[in-house]
Amino acid sequence: MLSEAFLGRIVVLACALGLCLVTLVVSLALPPHEDAYQYVSAAYFSAAGELSIYEDYFHSQTPYMPALMGLWTRLVDLDLVGVYLELRLFNALWTMAFIAALAALLHRLSASALWTVALMLAVFTSSYLDLPIRVVRNDTMPLALTTLAILGCLPALRGAPSRAGAWRFGVAAALIGAAAMTK
Repeated sequence: MLSEAFLGRIVVLACALGLCLVTLVVSLALPPHEDAYQYVSAAYFSAAGELSIYEDYFHSQTPYMPALMGLWTRLVDLDLVGVYLELRLFNALWTMAFIAALAALLHRLSASALWTVALMLAVFTSSYLDLPIRVVRNDTMPLALTTLAILGCLPALRGAPSRAGAWRFGVAAALIGAAAMTK
């Protein structure tokens, strides 16, 4: 017979996988959003190396996001679908990373799988995740990095004795720094 804790993990995992699937399908199926092209062009120019951000064209975010998006387009290089869908996939993958990190964090903090699933659904259906799924603009990369930082520090924050406590906080600081640099 399966334990209640194991069944709870299965429910949380199924919810996370379902939300990831919805994210992927919706983000790739929606028509282009009018705000996306400033981010697509910044990624394109960064990948091409022809123009300098802020000097040759306007961009409203830090320079690291277009650089990362440009690197992604060079690595993926889906000529059949173009830069726009490559970047939609980039956003979808970071949104899925956030969902996975959130599921793990909430599962560790919550008293039950039901609360974990309810909180995940509340976050997923909030308007905050609507924009990154619809627009090629990565708001979920810093969110995923920050959530992973908190998740990594959780044992040390709970007072669990660990020789890796300082290491965990160092990695968390790096993740939070990376989150700040991308937004």
